[in-house]
Amino acid sequence: MADAAENLESMESNDGAWKEALAGDNTEVLESLNQYESPDKFLEEFNSLKNHDWRDDFAGDDMKFKSTLERFKSPMEFSNSWREAQQKIRGGELQAQKGLPQPDEGATEEQIKAFREEQGIPLESKGYYENLPDGLVLGENDIPYFESFAEKLFEKNMPPEFAHMAIEWYNDFSEREQTALVEGDASHRQEMEDSLREEWGPDYRANRNLLTAYLTKSLGEDAHEAFINARGLDGRGIMNNKDVISWLTSMARQENPALQLIKGDGDPLETLNAKIAEIEKFMETNRTDYNKDEAMQAELRRLYDMRLAQK
Repeated sequence: MADAAENLESMESNDGAWKEALAGDNTEVLESLNQYESPDKFLEEFNSLKNHDWRDDFAGDDMKFKSTLERFKSPMEFSNSWREAQQKIRGGELQAQKGLPQPDEGATEEQIKAFREEQGIPLESKGYYENLPDGLVLGENDIPYFESFAEKLFEKNMPPEFAHMAIEWYNDFSEREQTALVEGDASHRQEMEDSLREEWGPDYRANRNLLTAYLTKSLGEDAHEAFINARGLDGRGIMNNKDVISWLTSMARQENPALQLIKGDGDPLETLNAKIAEIEKFMETNRTDYNKDEAMQAELRRLYDMRLAQK
């Protein structure tokens, strides 16, 4: 039996005969064949179409979509699947999934893995915050907060875009919170200092130095650092709270009542030593007057006691 191609070639010299041989009584087929000049042109296009992958027409350059189409054997099978999905969507069957694809119920681990690869879902939960788009960063200190979140996303087979959106929001929120905190601290500090300067007058610096020495001595270096950076329930820094500062300064002076006599700016112990040196110099250069001044003698004794208490 002669090959179809040979039959076409033999009829090529007979103008139109090859078209009639192929079309038979089908006028629509004959009309379609009229666009070809010769059997060669017809066979060339036929072979081209035979080797053409219909998935390229649907997916174009989208290789991920083309990979999805590999599951379908023909355009008709894909069309039927799409039509069925549309019917389910209109019928409300996919409402619970909110449009997000999920593995088939009862899928094996290998099938779930293949599904995740196909959907661009990380194969491990940490992939949600390790492989971030350009410009998106998650600090090392923030990773522990996202680990459980990423595990939940992985469990639900959520696209990585969900994690990226959450991280972007978190970074923006943290930046705004930090800015508000810095501005709030500056405002509270100024408010507290203005109020205490008005109340304490020239003793403001001496009282603050006394308070610093008291906290450092009472709490130790590490605890002191933690305390001065602590915050109240309202978010205000402890050391920016006027009532707290006043109470702590009062506690510092109660621990050593003699310090209440020290006035002026600078370090309390330096001020104390300066007063003692002043009286001692007067005693050396004006001994007679000093011996007659019982009040000055009593003052010097009190200053000695104060210095001893400080030590």
